[in-house]
Amino acid sequence: MQTNKKWWSTVIKILLPVIIIGIAMVGARRIYDTRPKSKKKKITKIKAMVNVAELQKSKEKIIVHTMGTVVPVREITLKAKVSGEVVSISPEFMVGGYLKKGEKILQLDKEDYLLAKDQKQYQLDIAEADLKMEMGRQDIAKSEWGLLKTEQEASVLDRELALRKPQLQQKQAALNLAKKEIEKAELNLSRTEIYAPFNCIVLSKNIDIGSQISAQDQAATLVATDEFWVQTSIPYDRLSWITIPRTSKQKGSKAKIIYGANSATHEVYGTVTGLLGDLEKDGRMARLLITIKDPLGVNSSDTVHRPILLGDYVRVEIEGHELDNIFKIHRSAMRDNNFIWLVTDQDTLDIRQVDIVWRDLDTVLISNSLNQGQRIITSDLSTPVQGIELMVSSTDHAQNTTINARVKNHE
Repeated sequence: MQTNKKWWSTVIKILLPVIIIGIAMVGARRIYDTRPKSKKKKITKIKAMVNVAELQKSKEKIIVHTMGTVVPVREITLKAKVSGEVVSISPEFMVGGYLKKGEKILQLDKEDYLLAKDQKQYQLDIAEADLKMEMGRQDIAKSEWGLLKTEQEASVLDRELALRKPQLQQKQAALNLAKKEIEKAELNLSRTEIYAPFNCIVLSKNIDIGSQISAQDQAATLVATDEFWVQTSIPYDRLSWITIPRTSKQKGSKAKIIYGANSATHEVYGTVTGLLGDLEKDGRMARLLITIKDPLGVNSSDTVHRPILLGDYVRVEIEGHELDNIFKIHRSAMRDNNFIWLVTDQDTLDIRQVDIVWRDLDTVLISNSLNQGQRIITSDLSTPVQGIELMVSSTDHAQNTTINARVKNHE
């Protein structure tokens, strides 16, 4: 009996783990067979979405953008040619005052110069009287020479002395000198009145009524108001796009001058007048002069806009030559300096190298083997690869309008 118990105990110890393992295997198989199964889906390619604008051929005028400083065309230091006391001045002769050409600016005391003229007139009268008396002596000398003439021929010197020719020349020379002296006296008298040499504005004034002035003293500084210059600098290689006159009869390129601050800006128009003969020392750039007519608005009835002033730092847009059959795009559409991205008819990416004719801050002009209506990509791509498939945004028309509007705002 004891033996049977040991046998069954041994059997149970052996079979029980086998049964448990078997049950576990059956359960695992059941779980594996009833597991959820995923369905295979068809792989779809993800296309990059882009915004585009259509390329359009057009005529474009080159615009050279630069900055410049307003400088005077004519600036003089006013000085008197004679000395004297200032007895009267023009009411407009003040700092900032406008003077017209030929307008009397100031009057010096002329009493001394009137007396000097009277003295010279007295000397002229004496010289004329002396000449008349000598002319009478000439007639007497000729008569005496005729009576004393001998058969022996006299020398030329004897003849001239007998006929008083040296005395006549002396009186004539004295008369001529007296005339010159009175002309000088009249000239000095006229110089006591000082007139404006051209239409001008008074920049500085150093005298007033009662001032004693000499020929070395600076009375004022005057600047012509008929025209100012804008002196500007541009890269040397851009000179070929601008018309620079070689003579006064030729016309240079037109230029727009924009001045003022923030929203209160104003515009005037000028003309390229000339090219200075040296390069700018710092930037090695060519220097141009642009003429502005009536910069202060003296002859204008428009009292709204601010006049352009000397020393103003202004923006300048110079009109250059016109190009035909050219493509104009915004600079943001350029890639890697001289590449653009196009969308082909198959909606794939075409990375195209282009020939750039002109480039400025906002726009680029392209002369290349492009076609009218081709679509240029205006948005960015993270991984641009030649030939990848693209999806054109449904808002491409709006994007096109936005790009064009942005370009026009910068023109």
